[in-house]
Amino acid sequence: MPRTKLRLLAVLLVLLAALFGLLRLAFLLRFGGSEGFAPHALYIGLKF
Repeated sequence: MPRTKLRLLAVLLVLLAALFGLLRLAFLLRFGGSEGFAPHALYIGLKF
C-alpha cells in the first residue's frame, strides 16, 4: 500500500514540475523576447 502511494506522489511531483516548467517557458516566450531564448529553455529543461 505505501509503495503505490509513493509512486502516486512521485507522478504528481513530476506533473507539477512539468506544469511549472511550461508556465516559465510561456512567460519567457511572452516577455523574454527571442534573443537569448535557447539557453533559458535549456536551463528549464535541465532544472525540471
